[in-house]
Amino acid sequence: MSGTRACELRSGTSYVGGATDRRVIPISDTVKVSLSMNGGAQVPPGGGEVSLWCQSQNVDFFVDYAQMMMLQVGGFS
Repeated sequence: MSGTRACELRSGTSYVGGATDRRVIPISDTVKVSLSMNGGAQVPPGGGEVSLWCQSQNVDFFVDYAQMMMLQVGGFS
């Protein structure tokens, strides 16, 4: 069974990074997928929203573990 698993980093409603995995996986197998992503978001001083969205063509897909590391920088150039 083939299927695309994809995750996106979003800032508000904007896409800021993401990754996909398109391996063919037999339906009887349990496979853990690791996706590494990088992205950048400008968040106003009052705060904002940064989120992780994942989806799959397989109906039994779920996210077992997710982690974000955020750094404050002076700005983008």
